[in-house]
Amino acid sequence: QAFCFIENNTDLSLSITISAMMFVPIIPLLGVFKRDYGTELWYCITRYRSRKRWFFKKTVFVLILSFVSAGTYFLTVFLATVSRGIFSPHFFFEKSHMFFFFFALRFLFTVFFSILLNIISIFTKLRYIVALGACLVLGCSMESVLEIRLNFTHSLNPYVHATYYFHSQAESGKSLIDGYIFKNITLEKSVVYFVAIIVLTLLIGTIINDKIDIGILEEE
Repeated sequence: QAFCFIENNTDLSLSITISAMMFVPIIPLLGVFKRDYGTELWYCITRYRSRKRWFFKKTVFVLILSFVSAGTYFLTVFLATVSRGIFSPHFFFEKSHMFFFFFALRFLFTVFFSILLNIISIFTKLRYIVALGACLVLGCSMESVLEIRLNFTHSLNPYVHATYYFHSQAESGKSLIDGYIFKNITLEKSVVYFVAIIVLTLLIGTIINDKIDIGILEEE
């Protein structure tokens, strides 16, 4: 129950706060693709020999940065809870399974939105991408509140799948400040879900990257 104070999503205002916290690790990753577009793109493509190779290298870079960003976020929360006496380091090791999935789901959530928004950034200015990303994450959190009130047992909402205490395996999930559980969503299913939508996003991104006319792209 250590992270219940940032995992209870039955209240709209709290859900908005949590979505803002989940978006913070994504913000530093939004300019990875955009930096190479514009006057330097032809040079970058020539250096990588093909657009696919460039896209692959950038995707790997996003994955690494996502791990670092999500890890920093997780470590910050961990240190804050330990320093405030909410739980002890011993509890962390005792419940390592729970914390592993807590981190894994947040990491995959960060990867998905980072790749999606980086692909979209090809077509627009970076400042609009930050606003769009915030709106998408906020929209997903608000939708989760609606799904709860409608007693959904399934969901395709990435915000739901990234939240540990929405899952059927969450320890004492129903007693956590009247927390809600999606009974048909397991932690393993959420991992598979994120892998599937990340792969699908990458396939679409690869096609877009290959087909787009570089000459018509607007420079920053």
